[in-house]
Amino acid sequence: MNHRPLLALMAGLGLAAAAQASFAAQPAADLVLQNARIYTADAHRSMAEALAVKDGKLVYVGSVAGAKAYIGPKTTVEDAQGRLVLPGLVDAHIHPSGWRGPPSPAPAPARVRSCSVPTWCSPRPG
Repeated sequence: MNHRPLLALMAGLGLAAAAQASFAAQPAADLVLQNARIYTADAHRSMAEALAVKDGKLVYVGSVAGAKAYIGPKTTVEDAQGRLVLPGLVDAHIHPSGWRGPPSPAPAPARVRSCSVPTWCSPRPG
């Protein structure tokens, strides 16, 4: 009796089970964004079509098919409908309103303390 077809079937089932286990090993993301044009800003300026976020951090950037491994029962899945996604820039400095700088560095801390937060955050007129 020729056992090759049975061995091939068993090997195929084993590979399928291993592939399923590797996908199941991914932690479920909080958010999956798919069908996007994601500029990765890598050395090749490559584009991706999906990303996954877990605990505020990117855990996956790539294809929609690959992102499916990160979708769990509580994952929010958003369809970007082909929109462009760019890396964000976070800037954490301020310009206190009406302050042009001290004549010398010594009075700077007192002057900064005297500025109120609402003044810093108020929109400019016009």
